[in-house]
Amino acid sequence: MLNRAKCKRCSDILEIKEGELVYCSCGEIVLNGIDKRVVCNTSVTNYVEVDELGNEIVLDISSPKPDRKALLEMLDEMVKKIEEMPSHVMQAPVNHYDFASALLLISTILKNFD
Repeated sequence: MLNRAKCKRCSDILEIKEGELVYCSCGEIVLNGIDKRVVCNTSVTNYVEVDELGNEIVLDISSPKPDRKALLEMLDEMVKKIEEMPSHVMQAPVNHYDFASALLLISTILKNFD
C-alpha cells in the first residue's frame, strides 16, 4: 500500500494512515488514504514513492510495445465482448469515450504495419 510519497516541487514527504487525506505544502500532490492513491494537480511525474528512511523508490511503469498480432487480438476481444452484450445494451447509443477507444486501438494497429 502506498503510504509515503515525496513531492518533487516542494520536497515535502507526506505520510498517511488509512482514511487520511494529506496535501503537500505547494498543493501539487495529495495522498488519499481513503482509496489508497496519489492525486497530482499537473503531472504524475511530480511525485515519487519513498521508504521509511526517505529513499526514493523507483517504479518502472514502462511496458513492451505490443506487436501487430497482440493488437489484432485486442480488437477481436473488443468485438467479441460487444457481441456478447444483451440486445437492450446493443441498441443503446455509444458514447464518445467508447468510440475514441475503438479508434485509438485501430489507429495503433495501422501504425504498426510494417
